[in-house]
Amino acid sequence: MKICENCRGIINKPLCIGCLEKEIEFWLRNRKPELIPKIRDLLLNMINFNEKGRKCIICKNKTTVCSSCYLEDVYKILKKKDLELGKQFRFLFFDLEKKIMLQN
Repeated sequence: MKICENCRGIINKPLCIGCLEKEIEFWLRNRKPELIPKIRDLLLNMINFNEKGRKCIICKNKTTVCSSCYLEDVYKILKKKDLELGKQFRFLFFDLEKKIMLQN
């Protein structure tokens, strides 16, 4: 069982925060590209690849931070800067996370 270093919950979602960041950055490019550096900074502050982490189904790296914690922190940044953008993000990315979990 892999535990998130942030929330201490079980890491049960198969996507690492590095792969999620790439998708978020792509999504932000045409909406608010000036927020991309803030999202990158968040990733750098949270990322911790090591052997105790959960293996990502995309890149195969291991991470010790769950995608839920990362997505929630990204949402807070976006909501603070642009409430409507935050709502769009939450709808898109949290629904994506649920769909991925249903497939596995």
